[in-house]
Amino acid sequence: MKQKILKHIPLKLKHIIVWSLNLFFSRNNLLSCIFKTYMGGDKNTLHIKSMTRLKNCHFRFKGNGNQIIIGKRCKLNGLHIMLEGNNNIVYIGNNVIINASQSKPTIMNAVEGTSIYIGDECLFSNNIELHTSDYHSILDNNTSVRINPSKNIQLEERVWVGLRTIILKGTYIASNSIIGAGSIVSGQVKESNVIIAGCPAIVRKKNVKWMLQKINSLTQPNVK
Repeated sequence: MKQKILKHIPLKLKHIIVWSLNLFFSRNNLLSCIFKTYMGGDKNTLHIKSMTRLKNCHFRFKGNGNQIIIGKRCKLNGLHIMLEGNNNIVYIGNNVIINASQSKPTIMNAVEGTSIYIGDECLFSNNIELHTSDYHSILDNNTSVRINPSKNIQLEERVWVGLRTIILKGTYIASNSIIGAGSIVSGQVKESNVIIAGCPAIVRKKNVKWMLQKINSLTQPNVK
């Protein structure tokens, strides 16, 4: 099985470590650098769509039926993903940019059948962490019932995430928003076009938008 899969992977990607992994590479893919995949389990899927570039990325599967889906025209550097348990999903939309590195990675961990959804055209800096789980159990003192379930994370399209941000389980961020550097984010922000920042992060400014390019004038009008 391992040899059969590797036969169809571009030459530069043959450093992948594969155990029972379904790999799907769209045609005309521009995967330019190696990534590593570590496997434990069965029926896990990594699907990378066309025109996407990866560098210093690590994908770790620890369970069954997990999926990583990466959209078109992404530029991902220093992305580390771990799926632990069964039926977890990490979905990354089209035109997503992650400006991390091997030494300062951006981490996405989905645990216990949860999902991390990243919308189109999101922008990530380095040293960012997304966690759908607390990783340990919190119990009701009277009943010993666990009271801290894992929860999904969802960032809609065009969310800019500043460096050293931590995004915790259950987070939802609406589109065209900015998360300030060093924030700890938990809960739901359903209003678009806002800046959230702080520990814990709250809405600091409304009715804003952002662009990838840095313009010369702070007062230049009619920026789309």
